[in-house]
Amino acid sequence: MRQRRRLSADPLGRQGALQVIPEPSEKILDALRELANRDIQRRLWLAESGEVSSLTEAMSSLFDDSGLARALERDEVVFGVEIDALLRRLGKVSRLVDKLQNPEDLLHDPRMEAVRSIARQALSMMGRGHTQ
Repeated sequence: MRQRRRLSADPLGRQGALQVIPEPSEKILDALRELANRDIQRRLWLAESGEVSSLTEAMSSLFDDSGLARALERDEVVFGVEIDALLRRLGKVSRLVDKLQNPEDLLHDPRMEAVRSIARQALSMMGRGHTQ
């Protein structure tokens, strides 16, 4: 995993500590991009293209397939304290969404706005941006 250096507060509250933050894998970035963007969700979750996905698949790719869930459960610092806290929050908020509803209703579920917002924040903090 590639790494980059960033000046930020450390967990003990000291300003200006140099943190080594690993570069997120493409699997993690792709899952976050999907979770952050309603247009991507519409295309994938409604099978409007040759690709198909779902909220469950995106969350599984982000947390399970990447090994991120295990690292976060062990309270390891993965991407930095703030980003890790956002990713944990994303997991909690996504569990509040009824994944059994039809995909069109899921796209408009108000809880999905919170999921999208948190995913966009995580991408932004990782320096990866997103498309609205």
